[in-house]
Amino acid sequence: SKISLDYFNSQFSKFKINVRPKLINTGYIKLDHIRKKIKISKKNKKEKYILIAPGYSYAFKQYNMYQNIEKIIEKILIQTSEKIIYRPHPLDLTFKGDIKIITKIINKFKNNKNFSFDFSTSYLKSFINSKLLVTDLSSTAYTYSFATERPVIFFSKNEKKLKKDYFSKLNYFKDRNKIGLVSENTNDLIKILKNKTITNSNIQKNIINLRKNRIEFFESAVKRTASEINNIRK
Repeated sequence: SKISLDYFNSQFSKFKINVRPKLINTGYIKLDHIRKKIKISKKNKKEKYILIAPGYSYAFKQYNMYQNIEKIIEKILIQTSEKIIYRPHPLDLTFKGDIKIITKIINKFKNNKNFSFDFSTSYLKSFINSKLLVTDLSSTAYTYSFATERPVIFFSKNEKKLKKDYFSKLNYFKDRNKIGLVSENTNDLIKILKNKTITNSNIQKNIINLRKNRIEFFESAVKRTASEINNIRK
């Protein structure tokens, strides 16, 4: 995106170098790949789940959802008829993460027929089978939303403090309500899930409009990249 391009240009400007690298925006190849797979999958009717995919448990502890995630899963299973796919952050499945909490959650809910988990290296299957995403500060929120055109619920346990933090100035947080809704506690989250307007067409339109404004060369990134490489070679 142009935002990424501007960021890296600003970082390079901090260094005293004679020759600056030229940064070229060629689009988001990975997003195009996922979008293509999503389109193909629409031909097959699949059961739709709520995908719960938090960010890394040790990152931004005062804002992430890990202290609440067990309660969130439990309330959804008890108070709604929804089915869940729980997909931990990949780092939390390694020695760098909190494998204990992952194990605790799996052991607690593994016998519930509405609960499933995804430890695979690719999130594609979970994207395809879900109707919405619940996350916190994970960049997956926008990859998911732009690829599937489905909504995201952001669980923000410390929203008041967040609004006073420098984070609030970032587009990630400014754009949240354009691709979904923000929930500040578990009761609020349940209310949103029970309110079926979270999956209405207006949110889909907002997602498409935001994607258009944020991602250049959507669905043509490979062609654009090849063209730019050829230009360099000439």
